[in-house]
Amino acid sequence: MGGTDLAGESPCGVWSVAGMPWRVDGGAIIGDRANQEDSWLAAPIDGASILMAVADGMGGHAAGEQASRIAIDAFAAAFAASRGGAPQRLEAALYEANQAIGHAAADPALDGMGCTFVAACLEAGRLTWVSVGDSPLWLWRRGRLRRLNEDHSMRAILAEDVLKGRISPRQAAADPQRNTLFSVLMGDAIGRIDLPVEGIAVQEGDVVLLASDGLLTLGEKDIAGMIGRQAADTESQLVRALLDGVAAAAQPRQDNCTVVAAHWPRRGWLARLFGGGRTGQR
Repeated sequence: MGGTDLAGESPCGVWSVAGMPWRVDGGAIIGDRANQEDSWLAAPIDGASILMAVADGMGGHAAGEQASRIAIDAFAAAFAASRGGAPQRLEAALYEANQAIGHAAADPALDGMGCTFVAACLEAGRLTWVSVGDSPLWLWRRGRLRRLNEDHSMRAILAEDVLKGRISPRQAAADPQRNTLFSVLMGDAIGRIDLPVEGIAVQEGDVVLLASDGLLTLGEKDIAGMIGRQAADTESQLVRALLDGVAAAAQPRQDNCTVVAAHWPRRGWLARLFGGGRTGQR
């Protein structure tokens, strides 16, 4: 398995939005694959919002890598250029990303390219998101980890079957169709889109976590525990801790794993870190 060198690594930044200081970071590992097909984004937009996104490419080595990068670039540009509320901007940007992939897929060498996609916006005390596919978005609050977005894969149906006693956890884990996706960005009509109209209000102490499905190597209990330990640390290395955890699991054929995290630290934490709560930008 590959090491934990972070793709696109840069120092953690604390970005202030509507008086709320968010510590934001992101990174990726290649896992046990030949190519890195994930792409990610974390950026402040006009000093009024923070935009984060993760795209997990598919369609072969070159095609998957290009699909995820095309989607991220087109989405970021469209979001920054659009107007209106965050849900409307997220939806418009998603369609632009899908269209950009469709244009690129006209090249026969890239036929079948596509990606899953999850994006989140922190703005005016609220978190809104849009997602297609199985890349998860979680909210960690007071020790509890809750998945916010829909899982557009067979994995979600199997999990429901386990919950209702129809099949065993072992049967679900062994099902050959468990990774089948019902919705992706490929330039065609999008099968399913998760886009809440209002999103949710955020609170001091919250951690927002976006990831590619490679992070699902870790169970939600383990992820929640790692976040809890890091959230209380002024030298927090949350993203690195999660990626190190995936690498340490050493699963055969470990998929690429990408993590983007935003943490609104409690006031005491910021005072210790900045000597009075000053915020900066990476």
